[in-house]
Amino acid sequence: IIPSLIKSGYSPEDASNYVLIGCVEPTGQGNNFAATGRVFMNLPGVLELVLNNGYCHLTKRIGGLQTGELENFSTFEDFYDAFYRQLQFNIKMLVKIAKIGDEEAMKYFHHPFISAIILGCMENGKDHVCGGAKYNFSSITAYGFATLVDSLFNIKKLVYEQNLINLKDLANILSNNFKDEDSLRLKLINKFQKWGNDEDEIDEFAIKIWDLFTSEVSNYAPIRGGRYNAGAYSMGIHVMEGLFTQPTADGRKALEPISNSLSPVNNAVKNGITAILNSIAKLNYDKATNGVAVNVRIHPQNLESEENLEKLCSLLTGYFKAGGMQLQPTVVSSETLRDAQAHPDNYKDLIVKVGGYNATFVDLGGLIQNDIIDRVEHSF
Repeated sequence: IIPSLIKSGYSPEDASNYVLIGCVEPTGQGNNFAATGRVFMNLPGVLELVLNNGYCHLTKRIGGLQTGELENFSTFEDFYDAFYRQLQFNIKMLVKIAKIGDEEAMKYFHHPFISAIILGCMENGKDHVCGGAKYNFSSITAYGFATLVDSLFNIKKLVYEQNLINLKDLANILSNNFKDEDSLRLKLINKFQKWGNDEDEIDEFAIKIWDLFTSEVSNYAPIRGGRYNAGAYSMGIHVMEGLFTQPTADGRKALEPISNSLSPVNNAVKNGITAILNSIAKLNYDKATNGVAVNVRIHPQNLESEENLEKLCSLLTGYFKAGGMQLQPTVVSSETLRDAQAHPDNYKDLIVKVGGYNATFVDLGGLIQNDIIDRVEHSF
């Protein structure tokens, strides 16, 4: 965290004195306006726009960059370039939307009391919404990263390396929610590597996509000054967005959640918790200064002995030494969660991690409860 804050513009002293705000967002203390929840990006939605040449099935109109007809992408490099251009376009549009909000805030939403206690505002004679703070940032936060990685990797393998289907036919199958294509869907789920299993080929692929996203975000500056920071946390947005995102090439069907925060797809985890953390720690967080959330669920029996507590400590130490940025375990069994759904009055104090914050499980909506239950239950 501290090195990434320094690279974003904080002094070493201020970076070392960071605090976490909101959910998982590291910022300086009393000296900044970081706008950590400025705008959010559905990464699988970007790929969906490429597969439909910019057409948005939700709004029934062109909503993205028209990247070209699928028949024209003769190599994966051609297709990946189209994805990159769509990603650039969507980031640019989000920055434009955020700019409109910032301009309105500068005109109508000054906060003199808050500004009086933020370092820099008095010295600069400016409200913090006008760029008075010592440090200024804005943010684009992504969700669905693992869904995007697994989908792009499947397309690379299935369409371009093994020639098992052409891209247009695959796009049509996705649009029809895998109707009469169960065998293909199972192939997408099971045949190829999935991110989060500590497998080098797909991990290197994920690093490339992550660097693409975080670097592109950091190219922009808010009108207050400073730069945009990338992040990856979803709270419960990934569940809601799943209702509006077309089926994806990782085998996910319509209405199902996309992957949460920076965690792997729930049904894709095969090699245990250490493999998950190894994959995540390989990512570069220098430009992900808006923070990330990594959810894992551990069965409570695994923490009942001193030996297993030592294993957990070793796991955490190894993860952060390898380069991990954040981790939030929820220690609860699937059996307990299901019983809490059936008998909520018995579990009013059951706390779980959602996507960077704690919540009382029985107060969450049923869809989000199900998503938490669907997280793989890990053992040591």
